[in-house]
Amino acid sequence: MGGSSACGAVLPIVLRSPFRKYGWAWSLSILPDTGTPTRATINFRAFRSPRLCFLALAVFGFEFIIFGCAALLPTYARYAGFSFQEQFYTLTVLNSVSLLGRVLPGLAADFLGRFNILLAMMILTLVVMTAVWVPFGRRSEATLYAVAAVFGFGSGGWISLAPVCAGQLCRTEEYGRFYGTVYSVAAFGTLLTVPVGGELLQATSPQVLVGFYSAVLVFGLINVVYSRWALLEWRWKWTARV
Repeated sequence: MGGSSACGAVLPIVLRSPFRKYGWAWSLSILPDTGTPTRATINFRAFRSPRLCFLALAVFGFEFIIFGCAALLPTYARYAGFSFQEQFYTLTVLNSVSLLGRVLPGLAADFLGRFNILLAMMILTLVVMTAVWVPFGRRSEATLYAVAAVFGFGSGGWISLAPVCAGQLCRTEEYGRFYGTVYSVAAFGTLLTVPVGGELLQATSPQVLVGFYSAVLVFGLINVVYSRWALLEWRWKWTARV
């Protein structure tokens, strides 16, 4: 998890010059391909579990927001009136702080509970998005960098904690299939977010886009709450370390 975040901090700076000289397609040709799995990784019977269904919907929301913000943040910065340099540096800030978000919340989750820390990270990010990013995100570079840092930290926590939350919903030998099932749903969020967000950004304004992603985060938050509730056999316990 931390390695992908570190790479995300470096790549925007590395690709900044090739994008200008060679364009999108040739610049991306320097990146390596990824391998494909050789065995089935989806277990549709897992959807019989309400707790997994709720978590899958939540992770759908996570991936929708994370990939949308990461892909559209430079475009957002351009539409908001920031310079070409800021368009790339905001991505570097987001991914650099995301490295901390993928490590530190996991340490706290061992003591306070995975679902509990995941909810805390979501609430923190939602507060910053709605109270700072939406009303003030276009006003200064410092505000944009601060918001990108907090979003990177929060979303890093979602990325690292969602898989271990899935592990709490099944037996150890079933984990691979449950994990694959959850992310088979999340894949649709990754597929849809850029075209949907791009159209919304062009048709409205940068702040409307952030407001839309905030609404998706509320959707994810509600589903994590229900998944935690189902895990506790529909008996809500504020102090339960889950």
